[in-house]
Amino acid sequence: MGNCMETCTLRQQDDAVEIQKQHQHDEETGRTNGFVKINGDDDKGKKKNVLRVKVVLTKEELKWLMLQLNNDKEGMKLEQALEEIEKKGRAVGAAAAVSFSTKVPVLASAYRKGGSGSGPGAWISGALALPAAAYMLQDQEVHAAELERTFIAIKPDGVQRGLISEIISRFERKGYKLVGIKVLTPSKAFAQKHYHDLKERPFFGELCGFLSSGPVIAMVWEGQGVIIYGRKLIGATDPQKSEPGTIRGDLAVNVGRNIIHGSDGPETAKDEINLWFKPEELVNYTSNAEKWIYGAN
Repeated sequence: MGNCMETCTLRQQDDAVEIQKQHQHDEETGRTNGFVKINGDDDKGKKKNVLRVKVVLTKEELKWLMLQLNNDKEGMKLEQALEEIEKKGRAVGAAAAVSFSTKVPVLASAYRKGGSGSGPGAWISGALALPAAAYMLQDQEVHAAELERTFIAIKPDGVQRGLISEIISRFERKGYKLVGIKVLTPSKAFAQKHYHDLKERPFFGELCGFLSSGPVIAMVWEGQGVIIYGRKLIGATDPQKSEPGTIRGDLAVNVGRNIIHGSDGPETAKDEINLWFKPEELVNYTSNAEKWIYGAN
């Protein structure tokens, strides 16, 4: 993991907007996890509100975004840069909907997506389009984060070893919600579709052969940060390198029999869910436990 802090200032009409980004880069997944803090000032220089957005970007996307925001010659505004990311298919859907107790003219005018009204119940919805959950802060942190979905599969070795309930319980105990599950034996052609990004690797045939060798438990889990933290629950690809407490670290020994698969990023999760599930096979519901997990917004 590496840390860095980058700051820049740009102008949005007469409003000054300071953007401060702090991120950590995960060398294993190739993704950058971080926060963007946007401080808006009113015309008297008094700080009105703070918008803090949690983002998940690739290293290349991070460089691109910071370049656009720092490029005075181009004069690209913040929302233009974000819209450009969305156009390029990098955004996987983040929306914030937070109630403020005071007016929010700076944020509302700057992003043109703010709600109207003032006093209790004034809302800003869909403030930014960035891949991951969004958070807004005022005097005390108040947040409304987009729930993510990820694809998790228990491989044939995990099924044959009777580890289904053990694996499911770990995701449930964390606070994630199961919204889709099925048992199937994939064909080799289907396994090749699943592992299409590895088709040039020497172990591709063996990998597809194993996935299609027996029943697989295909699941879709939902929750805040479920894509990244789901991978942490699973552990490293090689069980010998997985930390104790992870699924692979506790339950697997050999890299060729590592019992479970999990999506490694937002785009992968979207593709794998669409491959394994039809839309009508996924259930939208509110769990009674959610208020105890996330708190009241």
